[in-house]
Amino acid sequence: MQLTLNSIDDILRSGEINNSELAKKFISRLYLSKGIRAVACYIQSGSHIYLPKGEDFSQIIKRKDIQFINEAILTVYILPEATQNFSDEAKMKDEISECFNELIKKENAAIDYPRDFLPEEIAYYGWYSAPKKDWDTERVIPQKEASSSSFVVFVERFDELAIYRCLCANIHYINDSPLLKELGAKVYCGFCEDTASTSYYVILPSDKMTEKNEDKIYTYFSSEVFELISKKDKFGFISRASLKPIITEWNALTETQNPFF
Repeated sequence: MQLTLNSIDDILRSGEINNSELAKKFISRLYLSKGIRAVACYIQSGSHIYLPKGEDFSQIIKRKDIQFINEAILTVYILPEATQNFSDEAKMKDEISECFNELIKKENAAIDYPRDFLPEEIAYYGWYSAPKKDWDTERVIPQKEASSSSFVVFVERFDELAIYRCLCANIHYINDSPLLKELGAKVYCGFCEDTASTSYYVILPSDKMTEKNEDKIYTYFSSEVFELISKKDKFGFISRASLKPIITEWNALTETQNPFF
């Protein structure tokens, strides 16, 4: 089963989203019935031997009744500002799961569960040091009908991911700015708790923390940096407001903000 056909990295790089017909129906159904605006979705699934926590894989091999479990992960990339009840993540995940299962039932579709191998199983067979084409599969326990299943929904913010990638991709250019070098400033991307989003942090030496220097930095980001990044923004998420940096000193950063903690 394929939903969005190109990877999220390819989408962010190219600006093009290639959804399968099933993905288009799912995305449409999500918005019309649940008010959830999604742009891309992926499903990962497989079936592997059930390994209880704390048990050694060699013990499982000795059992006569080896159990398999089917696992599926549905990842949905959404636009929060166009999504109802975004703040209630648990409810949203339940609605996504309900909508997806209703759709595949209606479409007579089915999730594929190819045979997967746990790291413990790979180690047991001695495959870690061998290329996959050289794996000796004679001892492999054949896949059989699963005795249990797991279906998990992950929700990712597409806009925040796009902004994060765009900001990080240009960090070296910004740090090479003559203005910032002259001020002895260092720029990095970090999470801003107040806005709950990625922001640029400009770290200044204590003796450079003046109103005049801050004004210069704000002007640089709202003009030159905005002009640079807006040209590379495939989805129009970047605004001058989103590029307004947080100007501070190292010792003023919280543990969450400081990349070196």
